[in-house]
Amino acid sequence: MIISPFNPLFFLGQYRSYGEGSPFTQVFSPQDHILIQVIRTIHETPFSCSVHNAESGTLQHTVYCRSHQINSTDIVDCYTLPSLANGIYLLTLDENISEPFMITDESRILEKTVLIKYSPANNSLRRDVVAFIGEERVFFSFRIPGGFKDNGWSFSVENDQFTTDMADIIELYGMESTQKTLTIGLSYGVPIWYGQLLNRILVCKYVFIDGIRFTRYQSSVPEKQQTMDGVNSFVFTQKLQEIRYLRS
Repeated sequence: MIISPFNPLFFLGQYRSYGEGSPFTQVFSPQDHILIQVIRTIHETPFSCSVHNAESGTLQHTVYCRSHQINSTDIVDCYTLPSLANGIYLLTLDENISEPFMITDESRILEKTVLIKYSPANNSLRRDVVAFIGEERVFFSFRIPGGFKDNGWSFSVENDQFTTDMADIIELYGMESTQKTLTIGLSYGVPIWYGQLLNRILVCKYVFIDGIRFTRYQSSVPEKQQTMDGVNSFVFTQKLQEIRYLRS
């Protein structure tokens, strides 16, 4: 069984941390499409999946998968979380438990977040995620606290010029571009796995942030800054370039 590392929820697994954990709880809107993929062989049975109230531990929903055979040996199980009322929840896949996540429709919280939708190029590059089910492309949704600050914009140009015998400069062609720095964590920071997932998301062919398509700028990776010594909470920045005219 492979719980896809592209899933927008983090499962604890063998992860161990030292120090105080981040105070941040992952946030989703009730309208967000929360998809979980598990890849298994045809000889394995699907995980049981359920949503529990994080505070009381009570069962809220049993989530059933839609299974699709992707080749002669492997199957992908897709778990789509149902509409949930405002609250804090845990997702369980058999004995695997996710980090707590919040569902909220409060605008004062959601306006400080951006929604990232992403999909890998195809099914052949990796064994731990499925981009196509039949002819349909699959998108994941991941909501992050933060966004693009005005002082994170930078500009560049690719052009060719020549100088005439009268010392006039003639522009032969020019193509401008704008780079933007995505900041994740605001002032209080987020857990370390946010940076790991962002770096992984940016290997996808299709990445949309609030409906606008972006790509990693050159070979940049998320840069982290710890908010306080001894607290596993970080602010991440990532330089991106907008791909114009292509929107979700």
